[in-house]
Amino acid sequence: MPVAPPAATDVERRKKVRLRLRRDLEIAPQKYEGRTYYVVKDPVSLRYYRFKEQEHFLIQLMDGDHSLDDAQKEYEKRFRPERLTLEDLEGFGQQLLTAGLAQNESPQAGKQLFDRRKKRKRSEWMQALTNILYIKIPIIDPDKLLNWMLPHLRWIFTTWFMAVSIATMAAAILLVATHFETFRDKLPDYHEFSSASRPSPTCGPRWASSR
Repeated sequence: MPVAPPAATDVERRKKVRLRLRRDLEIAPQKYEGRTYYVVKDPVSLRYYRFKEQEHFLIQLMDGDHSLDDAQKEYEKRFRPERLTLEDLEGFGQQLLTAGLAQNESPQAGKQLFDRRKKRKRSEWMQALTNILYIKIPIIDPDKLLNWMLPHLRWIFTTWFMAVSIATMAAAILLVATHFETFRDKLPDYHEFSSASRPSPTCGPRWASSR
């Protein structure tokens, strides 16, 4: 009876792996330099991740029903003639798992998530201890504050406000240019600066006797 080579069996096992994206993640499209990106917000860690269109297409297929083999075939069908190797797809999935954005649909998924979270926490503590500038304290979610401020401050981002600001700055520059001599005369001289910083010869203890 023919037996499949171990390498072929391992590849088939890897193809059947299923990942599931966390359902509490918030995904919103964003335009940047004429291209569409997708920003994923983690409401637990308050971290943001930006994905390209191809990456967003892949994470949509990580629903626990599609295997890596299914995702690979759908990707190559959608973005033909681009090719996606199983190794690259596994690397992308591993990044999602490491970031805590997805989980492996396997009996050991719970233990893997716990171990991964524990390892990440240990790494963050080590980085915080070795670099005080790395310390991050998630105090508040700025989205609520910014969403409240936007209707009241939207006028700052309008065309007319920008035009008024430019006109005001241009008027100030023109005023200085037309009265430059007066402006320069009002500036303190170098000697005034140096004398102001030099200690006065009369300064000293009040109880010092004079001769």
